[in-house]
Amino acid sequence: SQIPGARGICPAGWHIPTDEEINILEVYTLNKINSSAPQYPCDVFTIGSRCADNNGTMGGGEKGVGKSFKGVGIGTGVGVGDDLVGFNAKLPGYFHGEVSSFFGYGNYLLLWSSTPTLSSRVLYRYLDSEYSVSYRDSNYRLFGFSVCCLQD
Repeated sequence: SQIPGARGICPAGWHIPTDEEINILEVYTLNKINSSAPQYPCDVFTIGSRCADNNGTMGGGEKGVGKSFKGVGIGTGVGVGDDLVGFNAKLPGYFHGEVSSFFGYGNYLLLWSSTPTLSSRVLYRYLDSEYSVSYRDSNYRLFGFSVCCLQD
């Protein structure tokens, strides 16, 4: 189910993707990357799951979904974007609702899904300028994260 506050943000015929819909894009991207290196599980069952080469670090190896979601040249090191699937993500940062301030411009993309958790949180994906991974986590709705719209 989708979170109630997400209704009306996207134009008619579009919606904020569910956690599962974002994961479909992640898995598709992993298949396009086609790395022979060991992979993180890239699942929708684990908070903290990652989609990228598993080199034993939070940031991932040379090939990863986060890198391939970012626009060409956005980020640094193993995290520099190659826009493999045309998502062309930017790194606008986020609004921290508890302190009413913006943080991380040019460093992070935190992207809401429309899937709530049992603990009144919502699942999102995190891209970091220095990481190749797409990282799955949850947070409270009072934070101002980015959204994307998916055609129905």
